[in-house]
Amino acid sequence: MHDLKAAAKTLRHEVPESEVLTLAAQALEAWAWQQETGALTQPGDNGWWVCISGDGSGTYAADTPLGALMAAMEGESK
Repeated sequence: MHDLKAAAKTLRHEVPESEVLTLAAQALEAWAWQQETGALTQPGDNGWWVCISGDGSGTYAADTPLGALMAAMEGESK
């Protein structure tokens, strides 16, 4: 939870407002997709995060939980 609070503080104070709104919209879309599909995001190796698609057919990695989730969402939509 601490990492999320730190990230939110950074977004509020260091990122232009339009970029914050875009990121917030992307996060909401990704989390809605996660709820619909049952995708699972968890810590991976070497500080990376992985997202396993809801049907187990794909695994996607990124340096943040949201990044992994967004990669899975994009990969599943192709």
